[in-house]
Amino acid sequence: MLMVALASQDEFGGETLQLPTPGVSNARFGISADLQGDRAVVSAIWEPVGQLSQAGAVYVFDFGATSWTQTARLEAGDPQAGAEFGTELALDGDCIVVGAPMAEGALPGIKSGAAYVFEFSGGSWMQTAKLVGPDSAVGDGFGRAVSVKGGRILVGADSHAPLVSGSPVNNAGSAYVFRNTGAAWILEAKLVASDAQPSDLMGRAVSLGLDRAAIGAHEEDQNGIGAGAAYVFVRSGSTWFEEAKLVATHGTAGDRFGRALRLLDDELAVGAYLDDGALVDSGAIYVFSRSGSNWAQTAKVKAEVPQSGDGFGKSLDFGPDLLVAGTPFHAEPVSPDIGGVCIFERSGGAWNQMQDLVPASGSPNDQFGLAVALSGARLLVGAPLDDDQGSNSGSSFHYERPRAPQHSSFCFGDGSASACPCANPGGQGRGCANSVNPLGALLTATGMASLSAETLVLDASGMPDSVSLFLQGTLDQNSGQGTPFADGLLCVAGTIKRLGPNLIVSGASREPMSGDLPVSEQGQVVLPGDRTYQVWYRNPAATCTGAGSNLTNAVRVTWLP
Repeated sequence: MLMVALASQDEFGGETLQLPTPGVSNARFGISADLQGDRAVVSAIWEPVGQLSQAGAVYVFDFGATSWTQTARLEAGDPQAGAEFGTELALDGDCIVVGAPMAEGALPGIKSGAAYVFEFSGGSWMQTAKLVGPDSAVGDGFGRAVSVKGGRILVGADSHAPLVSGSPVNNAGSAYVFRNTGAAWILEAKLVASDAQPSDLMGRAVSLGLDRAAIGAHEEDQNGIGAGAAYVFVRSGSTWFEEAKLVATHGTAGDRFGRALRLLDDELAVGAYLDDGALVDSGAIYVFSRSGSNWAQTAKVKAEVPQSGDGFGKSLDFGPDLLVAGTPFHAEPVSPDIGGVCIFERSGGAWNQMQDLVPASGSPNDQFGLAVALSGARLLVGAPLDDDQGSNSGSSFHYERPRAPQHSSFCFGDGSASACPCANPGGQGRGCANSVNPLGALLTATGMASLSAETLVLDASGMPDSVSLFLQGTLDQNSGQGTPFADGLLCVAGTIKRLGPNLIVSGASREPMSGDLPVSEQGQVVLPGDRTYQVWYRNPAATCTGAGSNLTNAVRVTWLP
C-alpha cells in the first residue's frame, strides 16, 4: 500500500487503497477514473471478460457510513476482445458513460469505437444505450474521450476524418453530442473545428458543461508542430457553434496543449504535459476565463519543483479554487515513473501549490497520477501499472481533505433563547448563571470533526468543581431555543448519548479526557453526522429549583467523512 506524508491539516490525507474484486495481472485498473460525491468509477481496460482478452471492465464504488465498498462491476453488453472498454469514463449522478475506442461500432467487424451508457435504476446498473458515430470508420477512436452533464453526452473521436469542403481531413478528429429525450439518446450535433487540419487529433480530451463543450486537439500546429489547441463550442437550443479557439500564450512545438482539459462554469483548465516553461517537457496547465463570449488566459500553472518528463498536466481536474495535476512519469530516486500528483489552491487570484502526493513505498513504473478525479474534498488517483494484484494489475487511491468542521454555538442563557428558569441569565454566548459564575458556564469545540482524521475536543469552563456529563443529541431542543431544565436550559434532543462522567477541576472539564475514545466513537456517530453537544453539571448550591444542577450553552457539530 502506498503511503503519503502530510504536513498540514488542510491537505488531502486519509489514504485508502482501492483494489477491484477480482483483480488480475495486466488489467491496468486505474487508467481512467471519475468521482462524484459518494460514488467513484474506475476502469480496468485490459481486464479479460471470459476468454476475451483486453475486453475491459469498469468498477463502481460507493461510500457508506465510513468506507468505500465495491458495489458493481460493469461490462459491455457485447464484450469484444481488444475493445478497451473503459479507456475513458464519465459519471453524472446515476449515469455512467464508458468509452471503448476499439470496439465494433455500427457495423460488425468495423472497430470504429463506441460509448456505452449505464443507468442506475431499481437498485442495479443497467446498460441503456450503445452510442456510435453515424459516419464512423475503422480506427476513428470514437469513445477515446467521454463527458456527461445534465442529460447530454459528449464523445470524442480523435482519429475521425471529417468532411471539410467535401473532402475528408484524415485524423483531424471530431466530437459528437448526444441528448437524452427520455426515451433514447439521440445525436444532437457533430462538432468539427472550423480550421480542421490533418492529424490534429481533436477529441482526445473532451469536457461538457450545461451549454458549452471544450475539446482538445493536442496535435494542432498553430504554435508549431504538435503545440496543440483547444476549442470551445456553445449551444443555443439544440444548435452548437464554435465560440473560441484557444492556444497557449508563448506555446511552442511539441507542448501537446489540449491533451487533458476540464471545463468548470466560466473557466477552463488545459494541460500541456510536454510544455518546456520550467524544464524540458516538464509540463504546465493553462487556465482560461470567459467574459461573455470572450476567453482569456488568466494563469499558467507549473510544479513548484519541476522535473523534465514528469508529465505534469497529462491528467487534471478542476474544482472551485482547487486544481489537481497528475505527474504520472515523475521519478523519485531509484523509482522512475513512480508518479505523483500536484495540488494547487487559488488565493487572491494566484494559484499556489499546497501539496505533493508522492507514493512513499510505490514501485517504479506505477504511473500514479495517470488518472485523477476531484469532487469537493475528495480526490481519486489511479496508478494503472501498480503490481499489488499481479504485474500491471493497477490500483486506485482515495484521499480526503479534512474540511474545517462546522462548529456553531446556540441555545444561550443570555436572553436570546428561552428564559433561564431562575431569572438567572448568563453572559453572552454562555449558559444560565450558576452559583460560582454569574456569567454561566461555556462550552466550546475545537479541532477536526472528521471520522477519518478526528481531533475534536469539547471544553467546558465556568462551573463549580463537582462532576459533569457531556450530552450528545441528534436534534435541537425546542428548535434550538432550549427548554428550562434544573437551573438551566436543556438544548439537545432526539437520540441522546452520555459521554463521561468527568470530574470538574478548577471549573473546567474536557471530552475526550486523556485515554478516552474519540468523541465520535463514544457517541457512535455515523454519517450524515450533525450532532448537538451540551454539558450538564452538578451545582450543589442551587439557585432556585432545588435540582442541584445546571447546563452550559450548546454546540452544533457537522461531522465529515
